[in-house]
Amino acid sequence: MLALAYVTLTITKDNHLLLLQRSTARFYTNYYGLVSGKVERNETPTQAAIREAHEEIGIVIKPQDIACIGIIYEKISPEKQLVGCSFLVHAWSGEAYNKEPEVHGQMVWAPLSKLPENIVPSHAHILEMQDKKIFYSEFGW
Repeated sequence: MLALAYVTLTITKDNHLLLLQRSTARFYTNYYGLVSGKVERNETPTQAAIREAHEEIGIVIKPQDIACIGIIYEKISPEKQLVGCSFLVHAWSGEAYNKEPEVHGQMVWAPLSKLPENIVPSHAHILEMQDKKIFYSEFGW
Protein backbone atom coordinates (compact mmCIF):
# COMPACT_ATOMS: atom_id res chain seq x y z
CA MET A 1 0.00 0.00 0.00
CA LEU A 2 1.24 3.44 -0.87
CA ALA A 3 0.17 6.70 0.74
CA LEU A 4 0.61 9.62 -1.65
CA ALA A 5 0.99 13.21 -0.50
CA TYR A 6 -0.92 16.26 -1.65
CA VAL A 7 -1.36 19.88 -0.56
CA THR A 8 -4.28 22.29 -0.33
CA LEU A 9 -4.08 26.05 0.04
CA THR A 10 -6.59 28.19 1.89
CA ILE A 11 -6.40 31.64 0.33
CA THR A 12 -8.71 34.34 1.64
CA LYS A 13 -9.19 38.02 0.89
CA ASP A 14 -11.82 40.40 2.28
CA ASN A 15 -13.81 37.53 3.89
CA HIS A 16 -13.85 35.56 0.63
CA LEU A 17 -12.27 32.16 -0.10
CA LEU A 18 -10.59 31.42 -3.41
CA LEU A 19 -12.06 28.30 -5.05
CA LEU A 20 -11.50 26.61 -8.39
CA GLN A 21 -14.23 24.72 -10.22
CA ARG A 22 -12.96 21.37 -11.47
CA SER A 23 -13.92 20.85 -15.11
CA THR A 24 -11.73 17.92 -16.20
CA ALA A 25 -11.21 15.98 -12.99
CA ARG A 26 -11.87 12.25 -12.91
CA PHE A 27 -13.78 12.75 -9.67
CA TYR A 28 -16.08 15.56 -8.53
CA THR A 29 -16.31 17.26 -11.92
CA ASN A 30 -17.91 20.72 -11.62
CA TYR A 31 -17.30 20.75 -7.86
CA TYR A 32 -15.38 23.60 -6.29
CA GLY A 33 -12.10 22.95 -4.54
CA LEU A 34 -9.15 24.64 -2.94
CA VAL A 35 -5.97 25.23 -4.90
CA SER A 36 -4.36 21.83 -4.56
CA GLY A 37 -2.05 19.25 -6.08
CA LYS A 38 0.25 16.37 -5.47
CA VAL A 39 3.68 16.57 -3.91
CA GLU A 40 6.16 15.53 -6.57
CA ARG A 41 9.31 13.44 -6.15
CA ASN A 42 12.11 15.28 -4.31
CA GLU A 43 9.75 18.09 -3.31
CA THR A 44 8.57 19.13 0.14
CA PRO A 45 4.90 19.93 0.84
CA THR A 46 5.82 23.61 1.23
CA GLN A 47 7.55 23.62 -2.15
CA ALA A 48 4.54 21.84 -3.69
CA ALA A 49 2.13 24.41 -2.25
CA ILE A 50 4.18 27.31 -3.63
CA ARG A 51 4.47 25.61 -7.04
CA GLU A 52 0.76 24.71 -7.25
CA ALA A 53 -0.28 28.28 -6.40
CA HIS A 54 1.83 29.62 -9.24
CA GLU A 55 0.77 26.89 -11.71
CA GLU A 56 -2.96 27.11 -10.98
CA ILE A 57 -3.61 30.78 -10.17
CA GLY A 58 -0.43 32.65 -11.09
CA ILE A 59 0.50 34.04 -7.68
CA VAL A 60 3.94 33.99 -6.07
CA ILE A 61 4.20 32.91 -2.44
CA LYS A 62 7.31 33.08 -0.27
CA PRO A 63 7.93 30.17 2.13
CA GLN A 64 7.60 32.49 5.15
CA ASP A 65 4.12 33.55 3.99
CA ILE A 66 2.44 30.16 4.36
CA ALA A 67 1.92 27.81 7.29
CA CYS A 68 0.80 24.21 7.51
CA ILE A 69 -2.35 24.31 9.62
CA GLY A 70 -3.61 20.78 9.18
CA ILE A 71 -2.93 17.21 8.15
CA ILE A 72 -5.57 14.87 6.73
CA TYR A 73 -5.19 11.12 6.24
CA GLU A 74 -7.65 10.23 3.51
CA LYS A 75 -8.79 6.81 2.33
CA ILE A 76 -9.64 6.77 -1.36
CA SER A 77 -9.92 2.97 -1.68
CA PRO A 78 -8.57 -0.09 0.15
CA GLU A 79 -5.44 0.19 -2.01
CA LYS A 80 -4.96 3.96 -1.96
CA GLN A 81 -4.57 6.42 0.87
CA LEU A 82 -3.52 10.06 0.70
CA VAL A 83 -1.79 12.33 3.18
CA GLY A 84 -2.81 15.95 2.73
CA CYS A 85 -1.04 18.99 4.14
CA SER A 86 -3.31 22.03 4.41
CA PHE A 87 -1.62 25.40 4.14
CA LEU A 88 -2.93 28.82 5.07
CA VAL A 89 -1.58 31.57 2.82
CA HIS A 90 -0.85 34.80 4.70
CA ALA A 91 0.50 36.89 1.79
CA TRP A 92 1.32 36.64 -1.90
CA SER A 93 2.29 38.79 -4.83
CA GLY A 94 0.53 39.03 -8.15
CA GLU A 95 -3.15 38.94 -9.03
CA ALA A 96 -4.85 35.56 -8.81
CA TYR A 97 -6.50 34.33 -12.01
CA ASN A 98 -7.50 31.00 -13.53
CA LYS A 99 -4.19 30.09 -15.13
CA GLU A 100 -5.43 26.64 -16.22
CA PRO A 101 -8.81 27.20 -17.90
CA GLU A 102 -8.49 23.79 -19.57
CA VAL A 103 -8.52 22.22 -16.07
CA HIS A 104 -10.66 24.62 -14.05
CA GLY A 105 -13.97 25.90 -15.36
CA GLN A 106 -13.68 29.03 -13.29
CA MET A 107 -12.02 30.67 -10.31
CA VAL A 108 -14.27 32.37 -7.77
CA TRP A 109 -13.88 34.37 -4.58
CA ALA A 110 -16.76 32.88 -2.56
CA PRO A 111 -18.03 34.69 0.56
CA LEU A 112 -16.91 32.76 3.65
CA SER A 113 -20.47 33.11 4.97
CA LYS A 114 -21.98 31.47 1.88
CA LEU A 115 -19.72 28.86 0.31
CA PRO A 116 -21.04 26.73 -2.56
CA GLU A 117 -22.70 23.45 -1.56
CA ASN A 118 -20.79 21.48 -4.19
CA ILE A 119 -17.31 21.61 -2.66
CA VAL A 120 -15.10 18.53 -3.00
CA PRO A 121 -16.03 16.55 0.16
CA SER A 122 -12.47 16.20 1.46
CA HIS A 123 -11.87 19.93 0.89
CA ALA A 124 -15.08 20.77 2.77
CA HIS A 125 -13.80 18.52 5.58
CA ILE A 126 -10.45 20.34 5.55
CA LEU A 127 -12.20 23.72 5.82
CA GLU A 128 -14.34 22.44 8.70
CA MET A 129 -11.28 21.15 10.57
CA GLN A 130 -9.52 24.48 10.01
CA ASP A 131 -12.55 26.33 11.37
CA LYS A 132 -12.54 24.10 14.47
CA LYS A 133 -8.74 24.47 14.76
CA ILE A 134 -8.27 20.69 14.59
CA PHE A 135 -4.81 19.98 13.21
CA TYR A 136 -5.13 16.26 12.34
CA SER A 137 -8.10 14.38 10.94
CA GLU A 138 -8.99 11.21 9.06
CA PHE A 139 -11.45 11.14 6.18
CA GLY A 140 -13.12 8.36 4.23
CA TRP A 141 -12.55 5.53 6.67
